[in-house]
Amino acid sequence: MEQFSLFGEAKLPAAPAAPKPLRRRVEVFFAVRPDAATAARIDAVRRELAAAHGLKGGGVEAHRLHVTLCPLDIEAGSSDVARVCEVASRLSPPDLAVAFDQAMSFSGGPLVLTGGDGLGALRSYQQGLRQALKQAGFDVPSYTLHLTLKYGDRRQLVPPTPVDPVGWRVNELVLVHSHVGQHVHEDVAHWPPR
Repeated sequence: MEQFSLFGEAKLPAAPAAPKPLRRRVEVFFAVRPDAATAARIDAVRRELAAAHGLKGGGVEAHRLHVTLCPLDIEAGSSDVARVCEVASRLSPPDLAVAFDQAMSFSGGPLVLTGGDGLGALRSYQQGLRQALKQAGFDVPSYTLHLTLKYGDRRQLVPPTPVDPVGWRVNELVLVHSHVGQHVHEDVAHWPPR
């Protein structure tokens, strides 16, 4: 027996929309790192800032401190890794000084070191690397140079704050595979001095 509706034609629920593809988090990136003595100074700056601004929790471990130059949207085990390594090997390795003279929180909460003129040579090197990767067919987004001190709480943002300059001599470029969420950085390749 057919059943009639008082409200007109029955409407079937719409099929759920196809989920939007999620953008993969960056897993491979080019970076430079501070030496051990500089990493210790950076940790001292982090502790001073945490005390001055009431920040809780620890910071980024010394062995993971780095400055990302170019994040790459490639899979760690793919043939693209060999291609980006070839691009990097055609460039002169970095041989420059860097100095960070300001701390601040990015909008997502991380406490970072940034800088002005003390990062000029590194910015130029970053631009050359980006251009070489783009010419090789890679999509390389622009990226603000910074050194993350700690991942923070969005409720405890640190305004731009001058710090005594912390710097070192950069003489090595590293391609890093980050095991996202596991606090593990695996070095894929180095351009010297290793």
